[in-house]
Amino acid sequence: MAETIKIAGADGFEFGAYHEPAFTPRKGGVIVIQEIFGIDEYVRADVERWAKMGYEAIAPSLYDRREPGFTAGHDPDGLKAGVAHAMGTPLDQALGDIAACRDFLKSRGEKVCVVGYCYGGSLAWLSPLGMSMASPPPPAITAPWSRRTPRRR
Repeated sequence: MAETIKIAGADGFEFGAYHEPAFTPRKGGVIVIQEIFGIDEYVRADVERWAKMGYEAIAPSLYDRREPGFTAGHDPDGLKAGVAHAMGTPLDQALGDIAACRDFLKSRGEKVCVVGYCYGGSLAWLSPLGMSMASPPPPAITAPWSRRTPRRR
């Protein structure tokens, strides 16, 4: 059964993370990185989808330092609020929280992957570069469409 748990980031701050164990024998772990709208019904549904496929899944609430439990509607006001939180969240902080989720899942089994959509896709793409090289970074599965996505020139 899914629940919100607390995980300590590199700075010691405990952020919320929506967590669901695998429904079937565990194949690995998946970090689901939110869009700018927070841990909304779409992110929660994706966490459940991964869990049903046999992956322990977790979605870190990346804006908890700014506004704990933030979610926004997929409308102009929600977009404006989400962009403000995304732009106000330092990249190193977000990558550190993703790394903390990696460590949480890795302590429960070896294989850990990361997936993200929009804002989260960019962070998923960047996350192996921002995580500690003390342990191998996870493979990244992304759908990156945001301002932070590196572009080929």
